[in-house]
Amino acid sequence: MHTRASNAEDPFVTHLRQIEATERDKWVSADEACTKAAYYVNELRQRLVEAERELAAAEQEHTVAAERLAVVREIIADAERLLTQPDRDTTGGTEAEQPDQPKPRASSPGRSTHDTGPAVAPTVRALVLEALADGKATQLSSIRAHVQRGRPQTPPNSVRSTIRTLCDRGQVALLGRATYRLVPLEAHT
Repeated sequence: MHTRASNAEDPFVTHLRQIEATERDKWVSADEACTKAAYYVNELRQRLVEAERELAAAEQEHTVAAERLAVVREIIADAERLLTQPDRDTTGGTEAEQPDQPKPRASSPGRSTHDTGPAVAPTVRALVLEALADGKATQLSSIRAHVQRGRPQTPPNSVRSTIRTLCDRGQVALLGRATYRLVPLEAHT
């Protein structure tokens, strides 16, 4: 048997140690690159989460602004219609001072008006309640279609805003995604 002294290292082992050192250096470099990349990925994920929050907030603001704009446009249309009615009282008197004439009003579900003047389009609220009058679950698209038949100029956001207000007041219940039902009157009191 041939043994070598422990002090003298075999050239083959020395060569393998050099390869090990080179591979260790490559591994350290790759590990540092992975750590750096993971840091950037986490930073980008945080930015993405923040951007998604900002987008959600902006979309909510956009929806609210669109609904408010629709309501303002509806009010303007109502005001213009009232101002252009041919039988408008121009003498300066008020309806309270003329008890012998019936007051014009928008018809409500189940009620009839005795107004002999020009027909006044029912409000979006009245049309929404009319669409839900059967007490059954009704899709938002059906409610919008009903409102569009009564008030063709009504924007869809105005219908949604009106429904939301009725839900907040407890007059309409949200049953599921875009499905609503009229709450019975006894539940209001």
